[in-house]
Amino acid sequence: MSKVIGVNKMRFVVLTLVVLVAVVSTALGDDAVSSREQCTGIWAAAAKSPYPAPDFIPTKIPAPNGRVSINATREGLSLVGKKNRTTHLEVLVNPPLMEVLWAPDSQNFVINVSDGGLVGTWEAKYYSIDADGRPVSRDIQKLVKSNANRLLRCEPKEEANIGVASWLNDGKEVLIIAEVPPHSSCRNMGTIFGFRVSVKSGKIIERISEDGLRKKWAHILGCRFAGKIERIKREM
Repeated sequence: MSKVIGVNKMRFVVLTLVVLVAVVSTALGDDAVSSREQCTGIWAAAAKSPYPAPDFIPTKIPAPNGRVSINATREGLSLVGKKNRTTHLEVLVNPPLMEVLWAPDSQNFVINVSDGGLVGTWEAKYYSIDADGRPVSRDIQKLVKSNANRLLRCEPKEEANIGVASWLNDGKEVLIIAEVPPHSSCRNMGTIFGFRVSVKSGKIIERISEDGLRKKWAHILGCRFAGKIERIKREM
């Protein structure tokens, strides 16, 4: 067990150093600096980092009701709930490329995380809290994945980056963002699409173009897209 923890700690340190270099390099551009000064979150403006910059020290992210929280350590994330019951979350630790977004009712939360660098691959981990206070994982990505991948114009074929940008309608819906990987192999590289999804039925309510996201939802998008939105505005 101690050997596994040691490997996890080493992975944590290495990933932090690699990502920090990438973030600093990206921030050298004028657009990146400007957008980072005006935005919050990565995919979701309201999301919080369990390993906040610049030190990436593990922290706690309480739910809106204050009775449960997501606690970070160097070994990973855990849900801490009733009577301090702690449940480890099976999710990749990749600081600072991960964020937590609680639902308004404190019964659901999403973790957006990359398994690599800033480019991706990104995925959204969705959890509900059951009657016993335990987290139950749900594959919310499959609800939009096939639709999102059909929008990619990539050779060879690639998978869309997926993240949750916001809870909508008092937590009854989520706004999922699908991003065409920003790779030169994709003719529409970096293009984003939105999907409003019903939490209860698991059905797509609306598909939203990038222009539609800019017009109605720009204020809820995180730093990953803020620069893109600002550039589009300046070009109008």
